[in-house]
Amino acid sequence: MHTTPDDYNYDDMPELPSYSDSEAAAASSSVRQPADSETINTTVTDPYASVLPDVGGLHTSGNKVQNGNETSIRMEECLTDFVELDNYITNYISRIPPNPLARIVGTHQETRYNASNKKHEKERVIDFDISFSMQQYLTRANGMWQTYTADNSDKVHRGSWRKTRAKGYRQDIEVGEGEMPDLHAWCRDYCSSKSSLKMFRIQRQLIGLDTGYLHNNIERLVRSTHYHGNLDISFPLEHKNIDIYSPHWINRARISWVRYLFYLTFLWIITWPILIFTTKWWTVYTVNWTWSRCVQNDEEQRAWKEYAVISEKNWLQERANLIKSLVLEKYQGDATQFAVNVPDSRVAEHMRGGFRGTGNANVDSGVNFVQGGVGLWNAVQGRSTGDPRNWGSDS
Repeated sequence: MHTTPDDYNYDDMPELPSYSDSEAAAASSSVRQPADSETINTTVTDPYASVLPDVGGLHTSGNKVQNGNETSIRMEECLTDFVELDNYITNYISRIPPNPLARIVGTHQETRYNASNKKHEKERVIDFDISFSMQQYLTRANGMWQTYTADNSDKVHRGSWRKTRAKGYRQDIEVGEGEMPDLHAWCRDYCSSKSSLKMFRIQRQLIGLDTGYLHNNIERLVRSTHYHGNLDISFPLEHKNIDIYSPHWINRARISWVRYLFYLTFLWIITWPILIFTTKWWTVYTVNWTWSRCVQNDEEQRAWKEYAVISEKNWLQERANLIKSLVLEKYQGDATQFAVNVPDSRVAEHMRGGFRGTGNANVDSGVNFVQGGVGLWNAVQGRSTGDPRNWGSDS
């Protein structure tokens, strides 16, 4: 997305009412909470910690926005036992959802004079970097969570370096006879393999999230604050893949600082093909988490969308004023736990450059707490709020 031209028309979002209006609409919407027995407990501690540092969802490097790790790795001696591996996958990995994020990043280019080389150089400046986790809106209730073990006709890694179908199977045509292995059988197959270098991947997918709708309407929200900068709106899925490696010294080396030595010396050109052909892979198990699905009634000849917990529209309506306020405050960080009931007056005051209060002591206290924390963070980072009426342009 390029810098917005000067004649850009900053119309506010007509289809997004104020939060007070959306509260009333939510009562008649398809929003529902998951059943108690199926509520996702994301505070459960993983018995096996990842061997790689968790980057998280708010990392920037150079001129490129870096999202959190899509893949995390486990490498424990206990997981070489097929019973323990099966229990770990069944009772933890498959029941804890990945972490879908909505991330909004605004940047612009500033031309600054470099006294050392006596040249004007362009520098990328981050105006705001806001992240929201959507993990709490995933549930195992009402068929919104399914596990899938590879079919004999699926072309996947079955303990080799390349993807294959089961012996005697070709696409959807069954030529041979054989049982359909379940997760327990695949764990036994993985653990009984004599290969020193092997990896078992559990894939977790998010189905039915309309990122196109969210992207377009978040952009309108941000532009309504008269922001002229460059926008990067993304929806990364943290911990999408869980890779379980055999605890071999080569596997430990390939994910440690040693790999950087191979990058610098270009030895990866030799070692990379060797590792590809000598490592056995299993990618036979997938967990599907559903945000929404299409339900069809053939008798009534109608179809509708069913949501696990909340629709994209309601999710965005709840956070419309919060997003605009955080953009104007140039906030950088995770905003998932912030209160969403931000009054319209707060946004209006920010557009004019200040906040005078709403008259409600509880609301003002919460707003001042958030605003004070954001202001302190901006001060520590050396950022000023600037003129919110026309800001973010390249210079």
